[in-house]
Amino acid sequence: MAEISNKYQSTLENLDRINSSVNAMLSLVVAMETTLSSQLDWLVVQLGGAQQGLTLLVLLATHAVFLLLATLCVLFVKAPALSRVTLLLLVCGNVLLELRYNISLTFSALTALQALVVLGKLILTHSTVCVDLKPSSAF
Repeated sequence: MAEISNKYQSTLENLDRINSSVNAMLSLVVAMETTLSSQLDWLVVQLGGAQQGLTLLVLLATHAVFLLLATLCVLFVKAPALSRVTLLLLVCGNVLLELRYNISLTFSALTALQALVVLGKLILTHSTVCVDLKPSSAF
């Protein structure tokens, strides 16, 4: 009987520790939610309203993710520096077009345009390597 009582007491102590851990986690989550909510409220005020701010955040977030993925792809294929600069200019220009004129290229169009720039640079590089640049003595 004493053994059962000891196990019961040990179980209650473990449950008490679990309960205090869960309460600590809950208070941490509540504090984090309060802080995050106040920071988001501040951001919405700074951006000039909820709808415009949310649209701007989505626009910037999607373009940032696109830029990250496209940069990884450009680095993977070891594209020249011109292609990397073009990618940065295309994405930044697309964001500015969307913000200022409310028109922009889709991500598939940006990808195609970047691929054309990389392909054009490779063709240009390959054609200048293959062309003999020595002056002709035929004249």
